[in-house]
Amino acid sequence: MVSGLLGFVLAVLTPVLPVTQTTAQVNWPQDHSLNAVTAPLVSYAPTELDLAVPCTAVDRLAQQPGGDNAVLLSTAPKQAGTDALERGLFVTAKDGTVSVRSRNTLIAEAPLTQVARGQCTSIDV
Repeated sequence: MVSGLLGFVLAVLTPVLPVTQTTAQVNWPQDHSLNAVTAPLVSYAPTELDLAVPCTAVDRLAQQPGGDNAVLLSTAPKQAGTDALERGLFVTAKDGTVSVRSRNTLIAEAPLTQVARGQCTSIDV
């Protein structure tokens, strides 16, 4: 009877117990460097995301060999296969176009030549 009463009291108190939630945050670029950042504790589909990819990164990428077919930013590793496109957010430069896709849905795109020539300051998502 005592354990039943104790169980009832604890069940009633459960909704009002304190909750501590830990969140992961990534700030990029780090140390003024545009190197890739690996963040294993960040989810593929964040609840809130504020991105500003500088167009100078697109310009630097366009000048490199194979820069016309590269990932500028992603929330999922591109090595995860086709599922990565279905779960993550990608900013890519491919076939002369810079595109922003979320869960494989096109959000925005622009010609690589316009973005790389300094006609923009940043890609804000």
